[in-house]
Amino acid sequence: MGDPVGPTPARRELVWRFRELADRAGGHTVFYQVGPEHLGLYIDLGLVLSKLGEEAHVPLAEFTLEGRDRKGLRRTHTALGEREGCTVEIIPPSGVPPRPPQLAAVSTAWLAHHHGREKGFSLGGFDPAYLARLPVAIVRQRGLWLLFPAEPLAGRRPQ
Repeated sequence: MGDPVGPTPARRELVWRFRELADRAGGHTVFYQVGPEHLGLYIDLGLVLSKLGEEAHVPLAEFTLEGRDRKGLRRTHTALGEREGCTVEIIPPSGVPPRPPQLAAVSTAWLAHHHGREKGFSLGGFDPAYLARLPVAIVRQRGLWLLFPAEPLAGRRPQ
């Protein structure tokens, strides 16, 4: 998972050695969540590049709803916050341990909606110990936790 690590001169040899070991074991060589720096090396290896998604980074300290580009977000914020009674609460890590049953209910509802089971690998899964190490954001509508999939908000179609 990810690009090779270690001293730059050793990376090419490391990737080729990995390919040889995978071939010998009858496996497939796959690199997941890689950056642009080594794409040429992966092509030299005979691999096919497939873009699976994007990763976004939002600098929250500078983020604002001001300006023409944020008009849609302001409208959504007003609709959900003022008209539909939605609020967001950030629970610090110290406040997470008492809530695992509520957090587990969110995970269970999401899995049921998607007819799936807990993911793993890079997508993660419900893990109370992991959640207790980080702040957790929850959304409430008129004081009640919104579970995914939430009932459609009044006057809005689900998207």
